[in-house]
Amino acid sequence: MNSSMEWLYPIGKDEISDLESALQRVKAQNIPLLQITKEDFSLPCLSTKLQRILNDVQHGRGFAVLRGIPIHQFSDSDNEIIMWGIGTYLGRAISQNSNGDLLGRVFDHGVHMHTERVRGYMTPDHLRFHSDRCDLVTLGCIRKARDGGLSRLVSMTALHDEILATRPDLLEPFYRGFMYVVSELSGDTKPIRVPTFSVVEGVLSCRLQRNQIEMSAKKCGIPLTEIEREALDLLDKLADSEAFVLEMDLEPGDIQLCNNYVIAHGRTDFTDSPNKNEKRLMLRLWLKFAEARPVGDAFFDFDGIPKASP
Repeated sequence: MNSSMEWLYPIGKDEISDLESALQRVKAQNIPLLQITKEDFSLPCLSTKLQRILNDVQHGRGFAVLRGIPIHQFSDSDNEIIMWGIGTYLGRAISQNSNGDLLGRVFDHGVHMHTERVRGYMTPDHLRFHSDRCDLVTLGCIRKARDGGLSRLVSMTALHDEILATRPDLLEPFYRGFMYVVSELSGDTKPIRVPTFSVVEGVLSCRLQRNQIEMSAKKCGIPLTEIEREALDLLDKLADSEAFVLEMDLEPGDIQLCNNYVIAHGRTDFTDSPNKNEKRLMLRLWLKFAEARPVGDAFFDFDGIPKASP
């Protein structure tokens, strides 16, 4: 991936003053976090930059980082308000898990991958490239890990074009799609074939969850074919190559934004400090764009994770 830093948007003094003023206003009015609207969180200076970032993420490069929010000046709850308030300029928050959480806290829960009902964000483990079940994922860095935890991004569009140029025969499995076992609100499960690459109205979009593809193949009793596995292995190999991957060490006060239709993201494993107050912590929003992307019925699950029935 291009290593230029055009994706980095430093925040200015006037824009920080915007955040401070907006924060004080919503606190003075005692507005509950999840009820704060864009109108409540007025950002006359910063809103211009947020619109540029949104346009870049939605219609351009596909990712960006807003850098320099002075999070150490604020309490944990203040930082949550700031994260949520910025999010109101970027899209509509949707559920990230079966609890219906709209603002997630990403940290090591003391569990590991490949354990039942454990999701990657709860572990310190290496995360393979994937796309989340939303249009836009925003990750706000509050604390870094002691070692590791680098964010990794790759352009799925670039990978598609590379496969088209070098192994066009392996694109067919991606367009045909892979089986995903989907949990319904009733508690039942059903298999759905979902493409990795789909073109609607001339717009290429992606969906990548290899872990789920492999688990679903086992649950369905439909093993991956030799060509399907070859295609997925090639995608993994390309994504991990220096020619396509971009690694970044998010700093406290950074907010990373990724368009899930064009960018897949992952993470290196990490080691935390034994001090609880120094452990890695990210705040996460899953958002829907106000302007819908033309994807037809290709992707079933970009509207978040339904809240489980009581």
